[in-house]
Amino acid sequence: ESLSEGELMMTIPLDLCLTKAVSRELLGGNIITEDMDEYIAIALLLMSEKLKGSKSLWKPYFDVLPDAAEVYPSYIWREEELDLLKGSPVYAASQSLRSKLEREFSEVKVNILDRYAAQLPVSVDKYSKELFLWAFVMLFSRAARLSSKLSGEELALVPYADLMNHNPYSRTYIDAQRSGMPLISRNEEVAVYSDRPYKKFEQVFISYGEKGNADLLLLYGFALERNPFNSVDISVGLSK
Repeated sequence: ESLSEGELMMTIPLDLCLTKAVSRELLGGNIITEDMDEYIAIALLLMSEKLKGSKSLWKPYFDVLPDAAEVYPSYIWREEELDLLKGSPVYAASQSLRSKLEREFSEVKVNILDRYAAQLPVSVDKYSKELFLWAFVMLFSRAARLSSKLSGEELALVPYADLMNHNPYSRTYIDAQRSGMPLISRNEEVAVYSDRPYKKFEQVFISYGEKGNADLLLLYGFALERNPFNSVDISVGLSK
């Protein structure tokens, strides 16, 4: 149906989102420590829940998520493909990010997966480097930074809200808000509002942020012919 500007398009209960807090709750505080990087924490949650298959609460969500090759950000390209980017800042950034993720997996394997194998919901040998890489492809291309009134700012995968495509001119945003009765409810939900009027059947876009084509190709696997934020600056979310 048609939408007016500022109209509420969808809400997702916050407790259905995949966050570090959820990872800590399901995997345990000794595995997901307070000082663990959010990306690593959610990646471990993604891996575990995907491996659970039909036993996972998020199975319907995983059923519509793409595989890594469908997204195909430049840091997982084959060497001969990456060579085509020589001379571009994306070339070095892609190599650097791939190497960093490989090092991260090696550390996670030794310090977490092998150490807490008995505590994991499925056999530790199923936690492969390929699955770890898939988790990060999902995170880098789909995660949103939510400003929650109850828990502060947090990184989250928001099921279904992350299906919308990017338009650099869009002002549609995803954020958390209180649900239920004002001043009374302590529940929260993720809300998506329209940035402009939309006609029936017209595609609704959101903005992934002020990202140039270098960032888009590196993290999302695409570039835009006309990008108002095009620059050589590249930023990567993973940090320790």
